[in-house]
Amino acid sequence: MTTRPLHIDAESGELPQHESEPDLVQIRRDMAFFNREKPSFLNDPEFAGKFVAVLNGKVVDRDHDEFALVERVCAMYPDDPVFIGHVTAETPAVELSSPEVAWSGRLHLH
Repeated sequence: MTTRPLHIDAESGELPQHESEPDLVQIRRDMAFFNREKPSFLNDPEFAGKFVAVLNGKVVDRDHDEFALVERVCAMYPDDPVFIGHVTAETPAVELSSPEVAWSGRLHLH
C-alpha cells in the first residue's frame, strides 16, 4: 500500500469503502486527534493557517503549501495513511461542479 489522497465525504465524514480496515481506523484516530488539538493549533503561530500532517496521533510535518506538504509526507511515509488537515477557524468549503448558464440567445452548459 502507498500513501494516496483519501476523499472524505464533507457532510457525513464517511471514508471510502475500498480502504483497508486498519488504515481507516488509523485515519479516524488521527482525524480525531487533529480535531481535538485544532483549538490549540489555531492559537499557535507554528500551526495557524497551515496544513498539518498527522500520523499515529503526532504531528509529523506542517506547511502553508498543501502540495509541498503532501509531496514530503508521501516521500517520508510511503506505506502509511497520513491525515492532513487545515488549521483554520473557517468551516472548509466544499466545491461542487455544476452547469453554468450564459445567455447569448441560447443556453450554454459549461
